[in-house]
Amino acid sequence: LFAQEGGVIETPEVVAPSINVQRNTVFVEVGHNGSLYSLNFDRILLGTGNFKLATRAGLGINSNVFSGDIDPSLSLEADGLWGKNSHYFETGLGVLTGFGFEQTIASTVSQSENGTKVVKYTPEKEYNTLNVLARIGYRYQNPNGGLFFRASVTPLATVYSKTGKNSINLAGAVGLG
Repeated sequence: LFAQEGGVIETPEVVAPSINVQRNTVFVEVGHNGSLYSLNFDRILLGTGNFKLATRAGLGINSNVFSGDIDPSLSLEADGLWGKNSHYFETGLGVLTGFGFEQTIASTVSQSENGTKVVKYTPEKEYNTLNVLARIGYRYQNPNGGLFFRASVTPLATVYSKTGKNSINLAGAVGLG
């Protein structure tokens, strides 16, 4: 009967310790994240306690730039980060699209029976791919900015290919920014 007349008991607010991490990162990645080389932008969307959610967008190249063969790719990824201070276990899922052309001989020259030269042009074959990618690895991100490093195992499954070749690949990737 007298419970409503008592004083209010205040409890202290409990706040989970959290470390602020730089939200935006620009980095390069080498390895099989769907491309051989990529330039990426990563943004941490939210962070509570020891968990953070990040997204990544990357523009990559699937072939050998030094031989003049440039096939671009675009990737989008969502990553979960578990850890504290600067060290995180990182997992992620994403999609990757690739665009390019198959290397073909531009033309062949032959001679007809009456001695006329005949030039036959061979058009390049276009290909497009859609891939699903995953990431499992380690991420170091200095909370005050500066060094960013990641090393991951990156399985990749081709779910659509204009050439009809679907495959599953397992490789690794290393990023630095």
